Amino acid sequence: MLFLDRPDATDVAVIGSFNNWSQEGVRMVWDKDRGLWVVALQLKRGSYEYAFRVNNREIVADPKALLRTDDGFGHQNSILIIGNGNGNETRI
Repeated sequence: MLFLDRPDATDVAVIGSFNNWSQEGVRMVWDKDRGLWVVALQLKRGSYEYAFRVNNREIVADPKALLRTDDGFGHQNSILIIGNGNGNETRI
């Protein structure tokens, strides 16, 4: 599961290499109990770059991600590595 602490946002989606950087992305939902935007993805083993699209205009890296890389446009993408050793899909 991915989380984003942006209570000021009205719309959040995650975009990344897992969906070919589609600007539509995968919509996140506001979890009022946690006070966070959340999304669960099903991804195969591998390495993925991603970022959050906030309010349909602002692209931000995951502030909680341990790994980041330059996006080539003066910003950074977060890196997510999925590896469970058995080749099955992993839900995050």
